[in-house]
Amino acid sequence: MQRQLVKLSLHPGNQTLSLLYADTLLRLNRADQARKLLHGLIRNQAEVHADTYQLLAKAADLTGDPVQAALMEAEYQLAQGELDQAIRLLRAAGNKPNLSFIQISRIEERMRELEEERKTEQEYFR
Repeated sequence: MQRQLVKLSLHPGNQTLSLLYADTLLRLNRADQARKLLHGLIRNQAEVHADTYQLLAKAADLTGDPVQAALMEAEYQLAQGELDQAIRLLRAAGNKPNLSFIQISRIEERMRELEEERKTEQEYFR
């Protein structure tokens, strides 16, 4: 892990190194650190690798944030070209008990965006 950290410090923002380091952090039960690293990666990259979302979903789940985990898993599915699966995941997340108004709003907003995207795709490919 120390070697990965040195490489990352020499190449800050390198997506591949960041993903490897985040995966290592998750394996060492340091999900909070992994989340921080991955959120920074998303903010600073023009194009986000699908694995970033998958690792963020895992980190969110490990830190007790099931809504964020569902949102990131949906983004991962979307990045893989699985629009319908992303919508299904969001729909399931929205049906979980004990969600706050803010959590429900975030899920519903993203679901609306993806449903609009699906509608546009369907119209385009008719």
